Amino acid sequence: MRYRTWPWIVLSVCVLFHGISRGGQLDRQSPFPFSTFELKNGLTVLLAQDGTLPVVTIAVAYKVGSMHEDLDKAGLAYFLENLMFEGSRNVSRMQHVRFIQRIGGRLNAVTERDRTIFYQTVPSHHLTSILWLESDRMMSLSIDQANVDFWKSNLKSGLKMRSGQDPYQNGSRVFDALLYPDYAINHPSLGTRADLDSITVADVRDFYQTYYRPNNAVLCIVGDIELNRTGELVRKYFQGLPRGPDIPPAPTARDSDIKIAGITKTVENLSTSAPGFFLGYRIPKARSDDFYALTLIEYILMRGNSSRLHRRLIKREERLASQLSGGIDIRHDQAAFLFIVFSSNELKKERCQKEIFSEINKLKSSLVSEKELLKAKNVFKRDYVNRYATSVDKTLFLTNAFLSGIPWVELPSELDQYLSVTAPRIMFTMGQYFAQDRILVNIKTR
Repeated sequence: MRYRTWPWIVLSVCVLFHGISRGGQLDRQSPFPFSTFELKNGLTVLLAQDGTLPVVTIAVAYKVGSMHEDLDKAGLAYFLENLMFEGSRNVSRMQHVRFIQRIGGRLNAVTERDRTIFYQTVPSHHLTSILWLESDRMMSLSIDQANVDFWKSNLKSGLKMRSGQDPYQNGSRVFDALLYPDYAINHPSLGTRADLDSITVADVRDFYQTYYRPNNAVLCIVGDIELNRTGELVRKYFQGLPRGPDIPPAPTARDSDIKIAGITKTVENLSTSAPGFFLGYRIPKARSDDFYALTLIEYILMRGNSSRLHRRLIKREERLASQLSGGIDIRHDQAAFLFIVFSSNELKKERCQKEIFSEINKLKSSLVSEKELLKAKNVFKRDYVNRYATSVDKTLFLTNAFLSGIPWVELPSELDQYLSVTAPRIMFTMGQYFAQDRILVNIKTR
């Protein structure tokens, strides 16, 4: 279960593309200047110069993720993420990975609910080779029975390993299903053994040919580049790729403003002696007026060693929690505020719950001090301004911004929106969303 615990990243990287004219340069108010254009086949291209180091980061992202999977095909998006390294017409199996490792580069990939991103950082003089590798697998990925069978076996082994490593997996799935009733949002992105068994070569090929097309993708390049020359290289390697079909909508309709009733459920877990609980409240999606205050609430309660819950549950002499995590969790157009706690025994677990509810009630009934609010804002601001430290950071910023499509005009004033949150606004927001309509899943052990 992946929870996004840095909401400022999610919101900040979401506030870009629709206000940008094709082929134009961004206003200098932006964190860093970049240019954008679109090829005839629908591929969007984002370019930014960063001469700090002689390296370049290249990301290719597709607007597809686990929410686009059919009911009995969970795990298909993650399956494709792995298969993308199995070779293409002119590239042998794992040659992409071996080449980047040989030249001292780094690469990674991630599949989320609504996007899949492949990115790599290499010495800048290898840009041409990476563009060729990416264009070849966008055009002609190798999909055959041997590759599909290999990854079925590999991913099923991974599921078994994860199950052994995460004794709270069943509890988290119950929690997800209650907190996010929509299957497209709540199902495990890795699927199940039954899901993987049902995936066929035709399923994989259809998914690839539908979603891994230029008109459903963005190519972002940031680093030690010359813009005009890079644009020429992009056209050389990607212009000739055929446009794909119109992208179908996600298979399950979503209600981003869904309401949940207060539910408490107990899940027995005999594989561990450490009890715990998952607590969640539904909140509005990013871009809402209340999201700025909710982000500061997260910092007050959970971010940093001096946050309220860290002091109450972790730092005290009698440590109540062995693990505390959570915060704002965003899944496409839905969001929740989570508290995930594990303790050494049932008594401490119950005390942890009381401490959390106590702090929630305090924030609902009394104003946070200006000193504490200022401290939370300073920590948040530090995190906020550290988003552009490397070419990788900038590349992922631009890539996620395009994929999320929030108007660019909102970004210059975004930080001010967070820093202008007042103590009364904190108290009002707590009253709005932290009521009895919450999901609580207790993990009961032996």
